[in-house]
Amino acid sequence: MTFMRFLNIFSRHSDIANQAGYETHETASSRAPLVIIGLGNPGDRYAQSPHNAGFLVVDLIAQSLGCSTQDWQVKYNGLLLQATHAHQKTILFKPQTYMNKSGDSVAQLLRFYKLDLPEKQAPKTIYVVHDDLDLSLGTNKLTFAKSGREHNGVNSINQSLGTKNYWRMRVGVMPEKKPVDPAGYLTKKIEASLRELFEQSITDAAKALPTTLPAGPSIA
Repeated sequence: MTFMRFLNIFSRHSDIANQAGYETHETASSRAPLVIIGLGNPGDRYAQSPHNAGFLVVDLIAQSLGCSTQDWQVKYNGLLLQATHAHQKTILFKPQTYMNKSGDSVAQLLRFYKLDLPEKQAPKTIYVVHDDLDLSLGTNKLTFAKSGREHNGVNSINQSLGTKNYWRMRVGVMPEKKPVDPAGYLTKKIEASLRELFEQSITDAAKALPTTLPAGPSIA
């Protein structure tokens, strides 16, 4: 099964899609928007690599909201999609600066929406989705205000924002057999033998993220 076919099947049957109520006009209240940021590297070379798990999750959420590729806008050194779901403004974002510079792009986005606030004032509606070699392939974990350890994209965001005060959806990508070359494994197309488990992990992460949750979920 190709990944595009997988996306199409998900968009028809996902629980998120059944609850979406997608609207094309702005009806959101004045509360802080829900922001979901997927991390990855731009370009076809990295399109279906483990390191692009964040991009893939965000793409899946976009499809579940009834959006198409034409709805994305080039802004803030990234790709931006805005929607209104259940009267909540929802922003999907994919930095296009390459992983190590993700923070530059994310900082621009949050400044524009006036969400770059001190830790005690910042809304708990910002989610960053990324791959994680500390978690087994097929598992995900949602955490809040944690460090990025060795993840360069998360570390870049922490440095640019000066805070870790946001949610992280960590998508496990570590296969049962530890790769000899972790960097090569992360940036190459996922192996055929691992694809089904990887796709299931992407689907589970997309379903676990909120489409409207002003106060944020409980810490996992």
